[in-house]
Amino acid sequence: MSYTIGQVSKLLNIPVETIRYYESEGLVHPFKNPDNGYRYYGAWDVNFMLEYKKYRSIEFKQQDILSIQQTDTVGDVLCRMRMKENEIENKIKYYQLLKKKVSEINSDISGIDKHLNKYTLCRPPVLHYIVNRMDYDYDMSSSKKFAKWIDAYPFVENTLLIEKEKINWCFSIEDKWAEAFGFDVTGLRTFKSEKALCTIIKSSSGCFAHNIYKNIRQYTDSAGYTISGNIIGHLLLRAHENSDFVRYMKLWIPIK
Repeated sequence: MSYTIGQVSKLLNIPVETIRYYESEGLVHPFKNPDNGYRYYGAWDVNFMLEYKKYRSIEFKQQDILSIQQTDTVGDVLCRMRMKENEIENKIKYYQLLKKKVSEINSDISGIDKHLNKYTLCRPPVLHYIVNRMDYDYDMSSSKKFAKWIDAYPFVENTLLIEKEKINWCFSIEDKWAEAFGFDVTGLRTFKSEKALCTIIKSSSGCFAHNIYKNIRQYTDSAGYTISGNIIGHLLLRAHENSDFVRYMKLWIPIK
């Protein structure tokens, strides 16, 4: 039995344009009725299209599928399937890590109310970082270096670095994520996992940062601590509150 392009489209839930593409690529070979000009597809054509959809469900690219169906040997198909298996395995590993990262983000956000402007002793994660902005000026000479950091989002954080009262912005990555992804940290500055205070602060738009160090010093002085190094922190999120635009930052303050 033969079928019109409309019937095949309905039967396989494939757009007519896609069936025409299959024909243009030589996947199917309908015959043309000279009397009415209609193209008709046989059961063999339908089988090829079903097989095509099967390979697409495994996320093979169109050109790979055409090669499988038109030229590949058994060995070629096996090689492609093994490569696809490795690709899927890598995706599974990536999404397992991504799930952990998203869980950490959720934990930080849900803990804002609990930790806002409160200080607790902690051991911060080891962070590797590179300065990307000093005050309001981005370092354009380092734009090529920035690409690898941006590509590593969301495992890379937008990071605040406070060197006494001087404030810079950085990219940073935790040591565990750098190790998991083989991220090269050679030559980067490192924030060590040493005794520190952890807190979350909130800043409104237009009144950032230079009050941060002052407020931190007030607390550490009153609590008998001495700030022993640069303060570093992640931008947790930006949010709208009462017609204002605010930022929440998670900070680690090294102390002795």
